[in-house]
Order: sequence, then C-alpha cells, then structure tokens
Amino acid sequence: MTYVGEDWKTCRRLLIEEVYGKNVNNKQFSIGMNKVHSKEVYQVKEFNKEELEQRTCFDFVQAVQGQSTVTFKCQHGQDEETGEATYQWELKHSYKNSIKEHLLVALNVVNMFTELHKCVYDLQKNTDLAGKFVLSFVEHVDCFLRSGIRRHLALFTNNGQHYSINVLIRMCQEFEVPLKMLLSLIQEVIDGNYIGGQFYDLLLSKHETLIGSANFYDEIVQNSFNDCENLMNDFLYDWIHDSKVDSDAFYEFFIWDMCRRSLKKENIVLDAENPPYLSSVNIQELGHNSTSSEVFSRRFAVVESLCPEKYKSMLKKIIAIGKYKYYKELYYNVSDKEVRKENTNIVELVEDTYVNEGLSLLKLANQRFKLWDLVEVLPSYFWGVNNNWIDEFIKLTENEETLQCMTIPTGKLGQSDLKAIFKEAIFSSGHNNDFLKNFSLIIPVHSVHDFWHPPSNDVQQQRIVEMELDYHTHKDFGMVFPAPVIEIYRGLFRLSHAIKRCIFVLVRKKLSYHWNSRPAPLLKSNKSRFPICEDRTASAFKERINANQDQLTLLVFVIKFLENFYDYVFEHVVKRETDELVRRIRKIKHIHDFAKCQQKYVDRMRLDSCTNDGNRTVIQKIWYFIGHANAFARNEVEFEKAVESMLKTLKSLKKWIIKREEKDEKLRDLGNWLFGENRHIHTGQDPLNDLINNLSTENISSLSTTYQSDKHKVELKMRQVLIDVKQDV
Repeated sequence: MTYVGEDWKTCRRLLIEEVYGKNVNNKQFSIGMNKVHSKEVYQVKEFNKEELEQRTCFDFVQAVQGQSTVTFKCQHGQDEETGEATYQWELKHSYKNSIKEHLLVALNVVNMFTELHKCVYDLQKNTDLAGKFVLSFVEHVDCFLRSGIRRHLALFTNNGQHYSINVLIRMCQEFEVPLKMLLSLIQEVIDGNYIGGQFYDLLLSKHETLIGSANFYDEIVQNSFNDCENLMNDFLYDWIHDSKVDSDAFYEFFIWDMCRRSLKKENIVLDAENPPYLSSVNIQELGHNSTSSEVFSRRFAVVESLCPEKYKSMLKKIIAIGKYKYYKELYYNVSDKEVRKENTNIVELVEDTYVNEGLSLLKLANQRFKLWDLVEVLPSYFWGVNNNWIDEFIKLTENEETLQCMTIPTGKLGQSDLKAIFKEAIFSSGHNNDFLKNFSLIIPVHSVHDFWHPPSNDVQQQRIVEMELDYHTHKDFGMVFPAPVIEIYRGLFRLSHAIKRCIFVLVRKKLSYHWNSRPAPLLKSNKSRFPICEDRTASAFKERINANQDQLTLLVFVIKFLENFYDYVFEHVVKRETDELVRRIRKIKHIHDFAKCQQKYVDRMRLDSCTNDGNRTVIQKIWYFIGHANAFARNEVEFEKAVESMLKTLKSLKKWIIKREEKDEKLRDLGNWLFGENRHIHTGQDPLNDLINNLSTENISSLSTTYQSDKHKVELKMRQVLIDVKQDV
C-alpha cells in the first residue's frame, strides 16, 4: 500500500483542488465597521446611573458580536510588517477613570472575542481544506459567538432584571480564563493546520483535561469531541463494512481513495481493475511508490499522520480488512453485505472482522490455488529438491555435440521451443503440473552477482546459461505468495539452476577429454559427439591422457566443491526448512498468517544457508566461482586463466568465512561443510596445487561428520565421482 509521508498536507490540498477546484474567496475579514451616530452619544449623556450601566451591558453584548457602540469602539489599522488589517477596541464613553479601570477586563474580553471571530472566519473561508472535523468545532464556536453571550448574560442578570457594571465585570472575570483557552485552541488549530485524525487527537487531549465545570469552553470541547468521535466512527464503519471511504469528502480519513470522485458524481461506471486516478498528485514525488502490482495498493493511500493514536496499534488490521473485502469482491465476486453494527465497540469490531475476513479469503484462495498442495511441492518446482526436472531441462537445452549451449531467439532454439521444452521437463517430473498455469521460463540478460534481485529482460541473443522463473498468474496470487517470498524462491531457483548447469557442463568437459584421448574407431562415424584422434597407438593414448591430467584433476575438485555447496543449501537447509513449513502452515487459519509463515520460512532458510544479506559476499563469491567454472567448461578461457580466477575467488571466500565464523554459527557450519578443518589459506607457486589444497579436506571421501545423516547421499556421490575419474584416467 502507498504510504503518504510528511508532505501529505500538500498532497491533500492538490487532491481537493482537483476534485472541487481552487478556492477563489478573496473577501477580507471585517468587524466593527458600523457607524455610531452622534444622536446615540448625546442620548447616553442624558442617562442616569442605572440606565448608563444597563446601556453599557447592552453595548458589551453588541461589541462581542462585532458591532461598534457608544461605549466600545473598534479602531482599524494596518500592520507595518505584514500589511494585514488590525482591529483594536477602546472605551469611548466618558466614564470616571475609576470605572474605566474596572471596565478594562470587559475591553480585554471584547478584543479576545474579535480574535475568535477572525479565526472562525479564516476557517470557514475554505471549508474544503478545513474539513468536517474542524468545521464541527467551528460551528460550536460560532454558535457561542452569535448567541451564547446573551445566554450567559441572562444568567448573570437574573434574566435581565438586574444590570450593573459589577455584574458585567464579574461575568467578564469568569469569561476571561475559558475564553483564553478557547482562543488558544482555535489558534493552535489554524497554526498547525489540524484536520481529521490529527484534530481528533488534539480534541481528545483537551477533553481528557476537562474537570466537569459548566463553562462554555468545556461545553464546546465536549460537544465538538462527540461530533468528531461520530465522524471517525462513520468513516471506520464504512471502511470495515464496505471497504469504501465515500463519506470522506475532504480526505480527512487516514485512508484515501485516489480514484476520481468527479467521475463518480457523473454516474460513470468505473473499471474495477483500472480505475482513473487523480492526476494532480504524484505520490512518487512525495517520496513513495509510483506503481504497484496490486490494484488495491494503487487505488488507496495511507496517511499515518491522520490516524488517531488510539487506532494506530490496529492500523494494519484496519487496512487489511478493507483489502480483504476489496479483493473478495474484485477477484472472487463475493460481496458480504453485513448488517452495520453502529454501536459496536470499534476495537472489538476490528478484531472480529479481521479474523473472519482473513479466514474467508484464505478459503477462497485455497479453492483456487490448492494452497496446501502448492506449498508442499514448491521446492520441487523451484529448485528441484526431490525432483529432477531442472536436470532434465538442462539436458534438453545443452548441445551435446559441442561444448556450447543453445541460443535464442535465433538458432536451433526459439522462445516457443523453450516453452515446449519447459513443459516437457516439468511433465517428466511426475508432479502436479498445475504449476505451469502460474509460471514460465524466460532467458534473462543480467549480471549474476546478486541472485536475489530480478534480472532485466532483453530481446538480445543470449545463451541459456541462466534461467528465470517468471510468474504470470491471477492477481490475487500475491496475497498468499507475496512478491518478497516469490523473489526468494526465484533467487533459489537461479542458484540451483546455475550450479546444476555448471556441474553438467563440467562433467561434459571431463567426458570430452576422455573422448579425445581415445583412438578413432575403425569405421569413422560422421555423428561422433567430439573430434576423434587419428593416432591409435597405446603410447599416443597414454600421452594424451597425461596431457589432460591437470584439467581432469581440476574438474574433479571443482565439481566436488559445487556439489558440496549445493547439498548444503538445498539438501541440508532447504529440505529441512520446507518440511517444517509444511507442518506449520497446515495449521494456519488466516491469510495474513499464511503469507507471514512463508516469510519467516524464507528468512530462516536464507540465514541458515548463509545466503542472507549479512552474508551477501558468500553468495557473490559463489556466483563468481560458477562464472569462472562455466567459462572454462565452455572453452571460453584458457586453463591457466580459469585456475587463477577460481583460486582468487576461493581465497577471498575462505578469508571471509575465517574472519567472521567465530561470531556467526551458521557461517562456521558452512565452512565446516565446504572445507572441513582445512581453514589454512594455502599459497604456493603452482596455482593448480594451490587451488586443490584450498579446496580439499583431510579426507576427500569423508565430509563433515557434523551432518552425517544428511550428508550420506553426498558422500556416496563424491566417492562415485572419484572412482569414475580414477577409472577413466
């Protein structure tokens, strides 16, 4: 899912401008602009004390509502620095100085009311940007400004029966503190540009500090918080029940729908898989993903800053609920229209819905993909554990008449032929071939230094030295087999295929030496696999054998080293972890746990096999080694050059293991498996002997005793290789 970061406010503004257009309200705030007639001033001078005090109370009410009076006059000016209009109230009626001093508190209250009017105006000026949450608060403040003051004055004057300066001053003294708090709150909202869940959290913090007094500040905060609570619950109910946020008109909810609202208004039917998206905001430019393989992730964006703190602990579950419902309807045509449980506790509703929807979607995915069976056979499909289809495929794609492999797209093997050969190899494995519906083979053109990352594909002619499993399946496949897990599977296939193909061509190279050493048959065949020597004498045969002794020796040890590494990764680690995965995953009751279990499996598998990111150098050196061995087996480099390259790579790998194995138990296990107790880095003048000494263990036919049960098969393999070589030589 796309996560919108710190610049989400800019993103929101652009979205609102595209949907509703730019705000063009240029009207300036004004207050106290009415003219006080001289007749009124003259009449006040004729009032007695009681009438004057009553008139002062009435003037105060008018002043706080924004009207200039005989007693309170608004002076207008302009700030020299900012150029903004300023408003300052002053006492105009000629009271005695002692009375004026008492009225200063009333004057201060009038000025604060003016600031409140200004804040309310600023927020109401652009309702789209302010949003429903803030506007609900502003509505309560505005209501207080318009009528609340009269209600409070009636309380202090016993319903208008007793007006006096003392009553006015006492009321203003009680007003002053809550009024400052209200003004501070609304200014904080404006300065911080609070909206949605942000404003909800701000109100919640204020609400928690209320002491239950009956002042207007507590009343406004309480009512505003109740409104915001209802708004947030409405958003959550819509999302949890219907996976929609249509009620969020101004992008205040923490999940945004990036589909064009304008088209919805025009009743245009949207393509569910390719809906038109709002174009004014490029999420990538704000530091996030540009595209995603998931329709849900492209359509919905998450703004964590708008999520109330009380829901952040369950944010992932809230998102997942909408995702599950969205995909059930999109891919399985299942729409669960539940009865809305408006009064249900949100926390309980989220937990219950998350569990039920996760199980429901897992059942639907299992019906489509046969998940339990697929998990069990994936190791066979991907890297050939308990299955020889990769070996069969290599035989079908390598040219046995020369030391070269076939090429595409020109030559003997085209892409259509490649697919046919792939099917032939898979079907020969005897496993459930539904696998073919989801995967195919492609030929990558890339560097092999990092086999965890997918290669770039190219149409250029490329030898089949490496293969890539490409999956093109139902789009909901990623929910049960996430892309990171699939990429690890594909990476293991690349490694398995590369090692097996390298061993194949090395053995073919060894056979070519033996074939070339043999005398020509009496009747020369035009279909011989390799060139045949003409000299059939025993001395010539012996000479040819001795001439290739170094090459044959090198091949034996290189084949042994690669088989040893293959068996450590795939026979010892992968096979064991796969059995554990199958045992655990059959108990899974939620689609998230299904994917999570696989992620733990591949992470542990990479860690135990030393192919994780922390040991990236190990796998990199193995790839280098495979590349050098491949080049030698295909006659692309001379023998001496191949020995030097492999020796350099092997020493580097050995140094890496020796340096870190004390702190890394898994790396020490790999070192024991590959080299036994042979940790010394041999350096001699003869590169071939140097390489052999660094490769060999004390007993070439007996590998690490730590893994005797797992290595029994490998030991037999190695003994047979040595026996074959000795017999051939």
